[in-house]
Amino acid sequence: MNGRQDGFVVSIGTADGKSWRHCQVSLKGFPAGLLGVDPDVVSLSGGSYRMYLTGSASSGSSRIAIHYADSADGLTWTYGGLAFEYSESILDSVTFQVGASWHMYALIGSSTDMIHGISSDGRTFTFVGKGPVLLNGQKVVLSQAIVMSGQIRVFAFAPPGSWIRS
Repeated sequence: MNGRQDGFVVSIGTADGKSWRHCQVSLKGFPAGLLGVDPDVVSLSGGSYRMYLTGSASSGSSRIAIHYADSADGLTWTYGGLAFEYSESILDSVTFQVGASWHMYALIGSSTDMIHGISSDGRTFTFVGKGPVLLNGQKVVLSQAIVMSGQIRVFAFAPPGSWIRS
């Protein structure tokens, strides 16, 4: 990352996954000081992308929230705004759309509890609830979601990372 500590790159691979090209992203219109980490990228209808990222809720704030940016090509991202915030810091989101509703889960501070928000536009989320996420009675952390052909697959791990399930 050219000596920078925070940030991210995009890797573009061939269909067989044998060759990869690493590309630094371009961030347009981002507030000064918002470095943005833990990107959570979703495909939008029409072939564009939306990325949710963790960063300061506002300039100089120690509280962490989730912001969003949009891209037509996955390389140049235009800041959209604050997507989801809470009275405590939230980070590392998992976001997906089911029908007309968008759902976001994010970790609360340094715990393994998660906060759940919903949205009709995928841009701003409203608090629904918080607490542990359970799979077969065991506490898990949601880590990724993939929606393909109308089917959703959510991946989760059991802290401290002993297994991953979907």
